[in-house]
Amino acid sequence: MKTLKNNKGAAMVTVLIAVTFILILASSLLYMSYMNYISKALRYSSTDMFYTAEFALDDLSSTMQEIAADSADIATAKTNVSNALGITTNSNGKSVYTYSNVENLIQVASQEASISINCAAQKDIAGVETENTAIVSANSITLKAVQVTATTDEGYTSTITSDIILNFPPGAIGEMDVNDFSVIADAPITVEAGDLVVGGNIYIHAPGTTALHVKSLACVELLSNYGIIYGNVVVEGTGVLCITGDVKVTGDIYVRDNAVLICSGELGHGTIHKDPNARVLGITDFSDQNIPTAGLPTAGLADLLFEDVWIRSNGAASFREITLSDFIDGIGWGRYSASSGTPVNIKINQQTVENGVSNSLILADEAVTIRGEYTNSTCVCTSNIIFDITTAPTYMQCMSDATYQNAKDTLVGTNGRSGMQILGENVNFHGGTITDIPASPPAADTYAGNTHSGATINYYCNGNDNYLPFGNFLIDDSSTVITQIFASVGTTQLPKNTTIIYDNWSKE
Repeated sequence: MKTLKNNKGAAMVTVLIAVTFILILASSLLYMSYMNYISKALRYSSTDMFYTAEFALDDLSSTMQEIAADSADIATAKTNVSNALGITTNSNGKSVYTYSNVENLIQVASQEASISINCAAQKDIAGVETENTAIVSANSITLKAVQVTATTDEGYTSTITSDIILNFPPGAIGEMDVNDFSVIADAPITVEAGDLVVGGNIYIHAPGTTALHVKSLACVELLSNYGIIYGNVVVEGTGVLCITGDVKVTGDIYVRDNAVLICSGELGHGTIHKDPNARVLGITDFSDQNIPTAGLPTAGLADLLFEDVWIRSNGAASFREITLSDFIDGIGWGRYSASSGTPVNIKINQQTVENGVSNSLILADEAVTIRGEYTNSTCVCTSNIIFDITTAPTYMQCMSDATYQNAKDTLVGTNGRSGMQILGENVNFHGGTITDIPASPPAADTYAGNTHSGATINYYCNGNDNYLPFGNFLIDDSSTVITQIFASVGTTQLPKNTTIIYDNWSKE
């Protein structure tokens, strides 16, 4: 007899197995999705806290700038910001900021998360800083290693560490170099006749006498961004002086005869003396404004811009020092080509008459008379400068950065000039570019000299050829010297244009 199998319930078992597998698969997918969600949430919270910490850093910087901008001048601004930061001296004698004070300056970001302030600077075993973390200088306040930490209620945190530097405008002026000037004169300037427009900055040093003399047939316009006239100004006859830039006159201004003084710029001045028929336009206060002179050099600016250099004369066993006057007396002028193809004239000589030159750096220790147009040029003179313009107007535009750099990088004495006369001694001079200096000159033929700012520069001699880089003839901190001098007679420093710099920035 045939036996029949009983398969009842097999379908149910198959269904249960399939459902169990699907449930296991679904659970795995749900778990993976959940973990992905958790990971994304963590990343979101972490990213959110990072941006909150960054926002807090910007919030702190903005508040510091607001405190500075609401102050009357930079001195007051530094005091107000320092007080707000709680800058004090700790038990290690270091200048530090107070964490709680800094936290209180974060006004908006603290509504998004809990903000705390710490410092990553080195500390002793008691947790007291062993280095200065708050540095107040002439034109800046620096907070070192500020740690800004943002924390949510759930405990997510993000920390940004950075130095915060609050910069004030230095002396109401930016940094200036020699080529930002059209004229630097250590003696009076006289304009005999014609139209003269000075486009670059101007400095004239003739205290106690007439520093700028505009005569009857002359019309002078000073477009200078910054100018210092150390001495008196005289405009006489039918002469015209128009000031459309920012100029400080430490002495008095005399407007005589039928002359005209026009001011549409910024003019600081001593007492203005006006003849009955003369005209003064754009100025209502003729009284002495007491322009400070304490920071101005006693012997002028030109001499401060040059190094005393050392050179070896023909057959001499050692180098000897030469002065600016010695150097100027010995060398005529060279003409070079800049990379742009524009010719660059470097004139270093006693000057008597110059007619229409361009792209020129003029260095002179005797009177210079200028007739004709000077374009893209800078004239530095230790003696008088006379403008006697009989043809087209003269536009004294200062040298471009590219032209000036080309001049500094060029050796004086090229174009076959191999010798010069210094105080009766014949000196052989090798011309070329700075790259022509031998990489390893003989040690006996090398002289190391100290520069004005304390750096060391080398002058080489190969046989009887002297290698003298012209770039080192101008002091290496000339821009600092000029900027300090102009800042000393600047107007009231307004801290409206403060800037913030983040340095040594990192995040966790």
